Amino acid sequence: MKTFFKCILFVLCYVQGYASQLNVVKGWNLFSPVISTEVDVVTYLGNDVLSALSKIWVFDQTDSRWKKFVPNATTQGFTKFKPSQGYWIKMDSAKTINLSDSVSRFSISLNGSGWKLTGTSSSTQRVLDDTDFFKPSNITTGAKSNLTKIWGYDPTGAGWQKHVPDATNNQLLSLRPGFGYWFKLGGSLSIDGGGVDLNSLFPPVCPGCPGFNN
Repeated sequence: MKTFFKCILFVLCYVQGYASQLNVVKGWNLFSPVISTEVDVVTYLGNDVLSALSKIWVFDQTDSRWKKFVPNATTQGFTKFKPSQGYWIKMDSAKTINLSDSVSRFSISLNGSGWKLTGTSSSTQRVLDDTDFFKPSNITTGAKSNLTKIWGYDPTGAGWQKHVPDATNNQLLSLRPGFGYWFKLGGSLSIDGGGVDLNSLFPPVCPGCPGFNN
């Protein structure tokens, strides 16, 4: 029993940290925050990343136009990151963005056709096959055939990589935490991977964790 409680305490403490990180380079990066609800851009990125941030662009599907965030600007096109939304981030120098490691769920809802900039918002890497991301029970709207292709961009390594569903020569094999991706659709597609947000299961603090007062 004592061992069991030690394991629980370890998990609770572990949830509070940032075990995952995303290295962004000088120049343009495709980014998608690992979040389950909307969060303030400034709060999420923190002062260190903001000090090297030039700008962020997002395409607002509702307004059908691009919107921009610039640090310390008097007016902003947007001020909050949204789950499953992709962003172009331009950095003046390389930095590291902390990612939550407690959001296992992923949910993507893309309406209409054409190009959509999105991300899984999951702290877990999702494999692009029928046992994981494209699992039939995950598809709640539309069909896998509505997806023409996915493009991903990793400026620290492989550069641009493409995935075409059911092709045998794909370079892009999974969707990684923190990365944004361009999806090209022939029709609406919603994919809900279920999963568990660990922060919703455990209290925010635990014995031995910072902030525990009892």
